[in-house]
Amino acid sequence: MSTGPISLAELELLEAERWSEREFTSKVRTEALDRGWLFYHTKDSRGSDKGFPDCVMVRGGRLIFAELKVPGGRFEREQKLWRERLWALTRQPDGERFPEVYEWWPKDWLAIKELLG
Repeated sequence: MSTGPISLAELELLEAERWSEREFTSKVRTEALDRGWLFYHTKDSRGSDKGFPDCVMVRGGRLIFAELKVPGGRFEREQKLWRERLWALTRQPDGERFPEVYEWWPKDWLAIKELLG
C-alpha cells in the first residue's frame, strides 16, 4: 500500500542500493571532486599491500579515509587492521577527530553527500 509519491531522496537511495562497487566509487569520487576535495583511489591494487582504504580525501584541514562496500561485500582481515589502526589515530586528547575514518555503504549515500558538502 503506497502512502504517496516517493521523494527524490528515497529514489536516490533506491538507485544507490543497485550500484556496483565501481559505480559507488565513481559516485563518491565525483561528489568529492565537485565539492573541492582532493581525491585518491587506487584503480588496480594488484601488487599493492592489502587492506589500505579505498578512498583518501583532503580538503581544508580535513583528511578522510573511507572504505567502500556494497551489499554482499565483506571486510578482509587486512582491511579491519587498517581500519582499527586509523581509528586509533582519531582519539585526540582535545576531542577532535583527525583523521576521519569511515565505512561507507550505498545506503549511506545521502549522509556521504552531506559530509562532503
